[in-house]
Amino acid sequence: MTNKARYQKLIQQIPDFPVFAYDWYLDSVCGAGTWDVVFLEKEGQDIGAFPYFLKKKGPFKYITMPPLCKFMGPYLLPEFQNQPAYIQALFDRLPSVSSFTQNFHYSVATNQTFPLKALSPKTFFSYRLQNIEDLETTRSKLARHYRNSILRKAPETLTIRHDLGVEAYYEINRKTYARQEMDPPFSLDLLRKNVVALEKNKAGKIFFVVDEQERIHAAALLVWDQQTAWYHSAGGDPELRKSGAGIYVVWEMIRFASSELGLKQFDFAGSMIPAIEKLWLNFGAARHEYYHLEHHFSKLFVASQKAMEVLKKNQK
Repeated sequence: MTNKARYQKLIQQIPDFPVFAYDWYLDSVCGAGTWDVVFLEKEGQDIGAFPYFLKKKGPFKYITMPPLCKFMGPYLLPEFQNQPAYIQALFDRLPSVSSFTQNFHYSVATNQTFPLKALSPKTFFSYRLQNIEDLETTRSKLARHYRNSILRKAPETLTIRHDLGVEAYYEINRKTYARQEMDPPFSLDLLRKNVVALEKNKAGKIFFVVDEQERIHAAALLVWDQQTAWYHSAGGDPELRKSGAGIYVVWEMIRFASSELGLKQFDFAGSMIPAIEKLWLNFGAARHEYYHLEHHFSKLFVASQKAMEVLKKNQK
């Protein structure tokens, strides 16, 4: 049995397993490196797995987060979760690298002793809506101006569409980053490969907000697994921001996740940026903590990274 087949078998036994760590999802976003997985056995049975994304830069090998990916590992069967010895054992099976950066899933609880004693994690936040199957109650928890102004007026002039394609979605994302004088952190080819995989596995849909002149005001990509709908990414036209399309598209994704998918949870997948945090809190979302780890084992690797950053700044 291959590692990927073994991984597929194990994750089917883990409730609330996130779409971002499915084997086919990782295949779609790890083109700039390779992903693999290590396992932990007990009495001849796999009880845990640690998927990782390995990249190379010059003489250095390092583990990092793939683009368009919220979580990697580790994952354990429910009865073995939050037991530090098992998580440490999985970590010890990873290949030797110069640097390690990873987002742990919520299943590694932040209210208990951190399982990897040699590493110092940071606590990051995401935001979640629970019990979205009750749409009326969910809507009642939205900020008043969302309910009584934006969501009441938006359908009068704006329409939700799903048929405008990946290229149009990438372009609206590009406009959002351009307003901040940044490039998108993913290429059109990578996004296309990811969306194709999501559609093939019936786990994603792009939502466009369009006006009567067929101008795209905003767009967002919704992805989901068996338990949760996730806010994958989004963009908006800076010249059309006053229409409220960004709020409208999020509500339509929540409504779709509840009414069409029958899901109970909607996860905004971040962010730590205060202005974005305020948006999600206005939707009635609650904070959820997870661990972010960044540890460098090689001083030479750190020096090379700093040199590359200086070079990029000088080239601009």
